[in-house]
Amino acid sequence: MTFSNLIKIFFVVIVIGKLQSCKPEIHSFTATPKIVINNQKVHLEWKVSGTPTIEFEEHLSQDSIMLLKFDLIVKKGDKEVRSTQIVERFKDTIMIVFATTKVDGEFVIAEGERDFAKWSNFQIVSVNTEMPRELIISHSNVIAIVSASGIPSAELKGTTASGTWVLKTRMTKNEINTPSERPNELTIRATIKPVNF
Repeated sequence: MTFSNLIKIFFVVIVIGKLQSCKPEIHSFTATPKIVINNQKVHLEWKVSGTPTIEFEEHLSQDSIMLLKFDLIVKKGDKEVRSTQIVERFKDTIMIVFATTKVDGEFVIAEGERDFAKWSNFQIVSVNTEMPRELIISHSNVIAIVSASGIPSAELKGTTASGTWVLKTRMTKNEINTPSERPNELTIRATIKPVNF
């Protein structure tokens, strides 16, 4: 390879390097926590090459969950790149709903999982039924009975919102004899708070 060819290759490498350095880059962008209650703060952190700005908007999802959208925009010259983080915001209550899947004697049972990654940072304050019937709730090795009146129970206070939930209710004679009359799902309302809040 001649000396002139080496010079050309070296020049190309330098030009490519300069072109890349002129581009804006987002090395990382995070929003924590991913779920907040009421006016709980969201912490944004980023590492970028270029000039950063944040755009914010909030809107309701199809499931009526308030979504907080954070757009990080990084500019360098006439070029820009974007990255988005979404945070869900709830009031201090959530609905826990599971389909009924089996029968045990006089009881119809609904059970399911609340995602650990989303809900492990929240504790239960109280629970109450959203149905005109008494419910027995098993969660985090605790059993709570909530009355049909809707009065909140604090028996699950301090347990996390994540994990396995088992809800069961006693069937009426009509429901025992006529499966189609049994409830298709069981619903409770849980008042929650962030851990260490």
